Amino acid sequence: MTPKIVQALRDSKLFWMNVPVELNGEDLDMHTRLNVLEELARADGSTGWAFMAIAGYVGYTAVGCGDEAVQALYGDPDNMKLVAGMANPVGYATVVTGGYQIGGQYRFGSGTPHVDYIAAGAFIEDSGGEMICGFVPVRTVEFQGNWNVIGLTGTGSLDYRVPDQFVPVDFTFDPANFVPRRGSPSGRMDFFSVAMVYHSSMALGVGKRALEEIVKIADSKKTRPGAAPMGEQQLFLHDFNLHEGNLKAARALVSEAVDAGLRAAEQGNPLGEIEKARFRQACKLAHNMAMQATEFAYFWGGSVPLRRPHPLGRCMLDMHALNQHILVDHNQLATTAEVIMSTYRRA
Repeated sequence: MTPKIVQALRDSKLFWMNVPVELNGEDLDMHTRLNVLEELARADGSTGWAFMAIAGYVGYTAVGCGDEAVQALYGDPDNMKLVAGMANPVGYATVVTGGYQIGGQYRFGSGTPHVDYIAAGAFIEDSGGEMICGFVPVRTVEFQGNWNVIGLTGTGSLDYRVPDQFVPVDFTFDPANFVPRRGSPSGRMDFFSVAMVYHSSMALGVGKRALEEIVKIADSKKTRPGAAPMGEQQLFLHDFNLHEGNLKAARALVSEAVDAGLRAAEQGNPLGEIEKARFRQACKLAHNMAMQATEFAYFWGGSVPLRRPHPLGRCMLDMHALNQHILVDHNQLATTAEVIMSTYRRA
């Protein structure tokens, strides 16, 4: 993101929308978080993605880290910190007195060029597979400046290396067994279900923008030789309505999953396996429907979106990048199908 964009997001306080009120944040409800993220992705996929990564990790740390860490990060309302990085356990961690020695090589550090602390996920040595995510000052991290991709080009998702260093226990949490320490129900759902909401919002926002752009092209009375204006063709009108409806339906499923998650969190209960499966199902469906809507728009746009910097062309590339993420891999549906099938057996 450009410095101007980052400063605008700082000035708006949006970066800290997921931080509990007692730590000088707004702790927006999950539906509002979805709306904000979707709108930013609609405006620009890369900006939405980088913002999602930063605001997401800011929220996770504010809810899940210890008191010493959250006071250092968010205790001063005039000097609130930003956080991003990679929580996946690709690094190493050793238990030591007062915390962990953590280090490793990381990929896809979205938003990291703009933050103060960097996430470093790791398996804990000799623990039988337990994991931890530590947060280290950005000055201790070595960035490798190798982000050169066809989609989501402005996310700054750099590779980075975290040299072996001590991380106090208060500056850590376990993503696989996320324990909320403070905040409202919206921040108290499990790490991965919340991530599914955030990723869904990216696909929904970019898909919505693609449909907006094809309506502009249709309204311009674009024609091809020997054919009626695009906006008057029955096939175009039919398919537009179909894809717009599918996108709305996918969003409704995401919203339904959020409602179920919030009900559990409000009652102080962890999400059940069915609720978790629904989050993954809804996220994958949102990406599928958004991809189909974007491809429809790009195809009907003809040569218009082919020319840089038309936003519909950018939507197409961003959407393909979004669908490459591991959280929306086809296995998300395969591995959760049995859980959802069980609801039909009970019925």
